[in-house]
This record gives sequence, structure tokens and C-alpha cells, in this order.
Amino acid sequence: MSDYPEQEAEWLRDGSEEFIRMRLAGGRFDTHLVPFDVLSDLAAYRELVVDLARVLFKRSNPNRRKVPRGFTDSFQLGVASLTPGNSVTLASRTFSNDAYASLEDQPSFPFPAHDEFIAARNMIFEVISRANDGLRLPKDFPTALASKFNKFGRNFRQDEFLEMSEGSRTPVRYGSSTRKTIVLEVGNSYEGHVERDFKFDGGRRTESLIHLIAPDAMTVELMVPNLDEWDLLNSKVGQTARITGLGLFDRQDRLTKITEYEEIPFGSSEPIASTAARLREIESTPSGWYSEGNPAPASSAINSMRTLLGAMETSGIPRPYIYPLPEGGVVAEWSLGGWEISATVEPDAMAAEFLAVNTDGPGEIEDYIHFDVEDLAGVALRVWSQVKPEED
Repeated sequence: MSDYPEQEAEWLRDGSEEFIRMRLAGGRFDTHLVPFDVLSDLAAYRELVVDLARVLFKRSNPNRRKVPRGFTDSFQLGVASLTPGNSVTLASRTFSNDAYASLEDQPSFPFPAHDEFIAARNMIFEVISRANDGLRLPKDFPTALASKFNKFGRNFRQDEFLEMSEGSRTPVRYGSSTRKTIVLEVGNSYEGHVERDFKFDGGRRTESLIHLIAPDAMTVELMVPNLDEWDLLNSKVGQTARITGLGLFDRQDRLTKITEYEEIPFGSSEPIASTAARLREIESTPSGWYSEGNPAPASSAINSMRTLLGAMETSGIPRPYIYPLPEGGVVAEWSLGGWEISATVEPDAMAAEFLAVNTDGPGEIEDYIHFDVEDLAGVALRVWSQVKPEED
């Protein structure tokens, strides 16, 4: 794989022009997949360019209190191509001076096409290059915008990064350490990916905060979106669950607060002695167990999971943790040798969705195990062997 974003220009047409190339590498990107959550990081890049362009426009036009009407909308940026090696080309749409005049509240005012956005792009290159070299922010960079880098790349895992280039410019690398350096130039905390186990330890309802105890015994605050969710999580005092989301870290890389999180799966802290007993327990789970109005686990999902796990156990596959899901499904989860593995069965589904992610490096496997196959145990073992063949 090349260390440089791919050069690609065949798509240029209709007044669009290449604005920047980004090659996504490391971690999940090395599986040649671009997770959907990363698309928000590309949107955050556009937001950063626009905000910086506003500042540069006002500097160049000190007599104007604000940018012209339509300034932001005049800069259209989107994915023009995605080529092998996860090289993403972002193209910008340019406007003629006549088109700008229609957006401008004073048509006679000169509105040079694209200049501030190009200047903003170039300054962002300089900011990243200087951060990688251990240098301070450029003197002409508005320090108030350093915090904007928090959104750009916050969904990246520790080993994931971008290589950014444009024209003949030497590519610059942008990853979690670069982003942290830039943000901490003017602040005392930065955002980053969180995925670890926490023990629930009560909370403060008036502030919608839940107290968590991390494995290193540090106290972490979990920001909860509503009081129903708070009541649910507060009822889990003493339980441990894995939380995946975004968190706030201090200068010493200590997690202090979780600001966004995915659905939190609860279940027994250890696999129980009998899969059958655990499924009977889930079978008795009432509706509303997670939040008001959510259904009880569906009989179809429980029965299909019972059949699947029975076949897996006859093949020597270890017993999993098993949890009900708020939508009525059931999920089985394993943690083995750096792999996080799950098999999810939704109500009335004809197959289990199998997902395995290697948390120690690149590697992600998605597959389906259909329940109506003749040799279910053999099919389950084949799918499982993609993850951990040494355990076969």
C-alpha cells in the first residue's frame, strides 16, 4: 500500500475541483472498510475550513462586520472518489463572480472566488505540520479555533490516522496524537474514543450524571441524555458493563467524563453455569425492563439463540455472555485473545449476525449464520474459525 493518497482526477467536471486528498490508514481502515462514523469527521473538516475562512475574510475586509450573505453556502465540499487503499478525494464546487454576486447583499462588493477557503486549507496544513514537528501554532492562526480540531478525527481509534495531501504538497499525517497536541495548545482537555469496562456507582439526578469507577479506580462521570436513562443506569449500582463512545481526557490522558455513548449492554459479570438457565432468565424478562415501552425479549429470538448456542457448544465453542436487547432481540458476546465477538439474533430473524473486531490491531469479520442449514454446528464452527482458528 502506498504511503501517499492516490492521485485521481478523472472525475473533475462541472466546475468542481480537487480540494484535498485523504488516505485513511491503520486499525479498522486497514481492512479496506470506512466505518460510517468516520463520515462525521469529514464533515467536521469542512466545518473547520469554513470557520477559518470566515476569520480570514474578516481580516482581509476589516470594514465589514460580517461575511457576505451566502458565504458559507458558496463552499460546497463532498466526497468525489474513494479509491483502493482508502484514499478519499474531497472536491469543492467553485462559483463564478456572477454567481457570487447573486449571493452578495452588495453586488458591487468584490467577492474573489474561493480564495479564503483555499487559504484556510493551506493554514490547516501548516497547523498540522507544526504540531507533528512539536512546534507551536502559527502566529496568524486564530487560537480560538484550535478546539474545532476536537471534532475532526474524534472517532478515530488510537492507531488510526489520515494522510492529507493536495497537488504536489508533501502529505502530512493527522492522527489522535496530532489532534491532541493542537487542542491542548489552548485548552486543558481533548475528546477521544472510549471503549472499556466500568463499574456503576450511583450518580446525581439533578445534573443527569452517573458515577463510574474505571479499572484503575479513577472516578469518571457519564453524561446521560434524559432522566429515564438516568433512572435505569442508577439502578445498576454495583454492576459492571462495557461502555463505548466519546470521552473527555485531561493533559495526562486521564479520562474524566464520557460525553456520548452507545447502547450499554448489561448482564451477569461472568458466564453463568448453564446457557439454558440464562436463556430461561431472559425469557422471564418483562417489557419495559430497559425503558418505558420497550418490548420483552421475543420468543423467536430466544429460541433461535438457544438452537444456535446449542450447536456452537457441541463444536467446542466457549460459552458466551448472553444479554437481552431493548428491541426484543438477544445477543451473545465473547472476549477472546484480543477479539470482541458477538452473535445477534433479532425477532423473527432467519440468521444470526456474527461480528468480530480485533481490538489489538487491524481485523474485522462480518458474517451470517443461517438457522435452517443442514449442519448448523459445522457452519457455526466455520464462521468462528475465521476469528480464532487456533481454538477450533
